[in-house]
Amino acid sequence: MFGLVDIIKFLISFFLILPIVTLLHEAGHVFFAKIVGGKKVRVAVGAGDTLYKFGIFELRKYYFMNGECYYEKLRFNNRFTNGLIYAGGIIFNSVSALFVNGLVESGVWEPSIYYYQFIYFSFYTVFFAALPMSYPNGGCTDGKLILDLIRNKPTVGEMETVYIVEKEDKDEESTGWQLMKQDAEEKQKVRDFPHKAAAVYEGEQEAEKHKPSRLFIYSKQGEVEEERVYNPLPE
Repeated sequence: MFGLVDIIKFLISFFLILPIVTLLHEAGHVFFAKIVGGKKVRVAVGAGDTLYKFGIFELRKYYFMNGECYYEKLRFNNRFTNGLIYAGGIIFNSVSALFVNGLVESGVWEPSIYYYQFIYFSFYTVFFAALPMSYPNGGCTDGKLILDLIRNKPTVGEMETVYIVEKEDKDEESTGWQLMKQDAEEKQKVRDFPHKAAAVYEGEQEAEKHKPSRLFIYSKQGEVEEERVYNPLPE
């Protein structure tokens, strides 16, 4: 039956092995994005607020849940290179699972429940990443992105940047906040708001509609208060 030892094994599996599998999946996207000249490539493991950043990697509060990979531009941007990036996670998970299985089968590593869990979670991730389906939040699986490429349907474009900034004009009649978007290397004003909360809400909606996108929220002192990324790749 399911006892204390099994609970401990489950916790190790959920809080350690699954995040490793997720990191490998996102590393696959990063690997091929770098190869084809991706700019500002970054990877995040987990969900929620950012806890720690190191280079291109970002660890979030709920590190055991999901992951994201995003980039802004590709030097070689075509259907083949995009397909490599989308398939990168599936490739890395499959290869790492087969590698670990091979080491165990050949006797190099002793059989262990943790190796079994790693292999299980790897193929679990591969299966659901390969299913061509969309998510309610606007994202979709790697399989859906790859299928759209094969069908020559429009897919992910370059990242759009949205800014929430305090208005530069300090006149009494024009105090408030602005929503601005990056357009041809210029910040174009979209709309004015009397309150910051309203501007942030509209910025969130704008970023959600135009994934992949990035939302910068500035403080009154002109410093970046918060950065959010909205990515169409699987979470």
